[in-house]
Amino acid sequence: MTVRVWALAAFAVVAACSSGPTQVAAPPNVTPRPDSLDVVIPGFPEMSFLLKKHEANTGSCNSGGNVSPAIEWSHWPAATKSFALLMSDPDGGRGRGSSFHWLVYNIPLATTKLPEGAGVAGATGFTQGRNSAGLEHYRGPCPTAGDKAHHYLIGIYALDLEPGTLPAELDRAALGTAIADHTVAYTSVVLRYAR
Repeated sequence: MTVRVWALAAFAVVAACSSGPTQVAAPPNVTPRPDSLDVVIPGFPEMSFLLKKHEANTGSCNSGGNVSPAIEWSHWPAATKSFALLMSDPDGGRGRGSSFHWLVYNIPLATTKLPEGAGVAGATGFTQGRNSAGLEHYRGPCPTAGDKAHHYLIGIYALDLEPGTLPAELDRAALGTAIADHTVAYTSVVLRYAR
């Protein structure tokens, strides 16, 4: 399997909803190591629940705060020149596959975290792509009320692309294609949310 196929597959991953975190295999030529790439959501251990403030504030979720969580990463490979971030809900899409809540790319190498609330429209210092709702900013979780908890996969991609290489307005398919041959490392964390 090539890195290109792996990176595209990471965009289409579907969670095993009932038992633990979603697993995404690394490409064959990227060996996951503790000193290679790491991501944390400060204050939210793996599989913990997002808060009401992170929920969407549109549609049936009109009382959420739509605040993106803080994200920090470290220990990237030497070949890294920029980062990309993807937040998806493999349980979403009303049974049609993943919903994509936040796409961020052209993140400079010097940026090692995004503070809480960074996903607002018009944010600077990186590019936000089009999520599943067609919006170029963070759109928080909005699982159907009464559903079992949905899993939210937050993935960080270390890329060998200079910041600014990727154009604006990419959706998840276009972003996946654009970074498929340029991903030097990948890691993720899974959080949950239910209403």
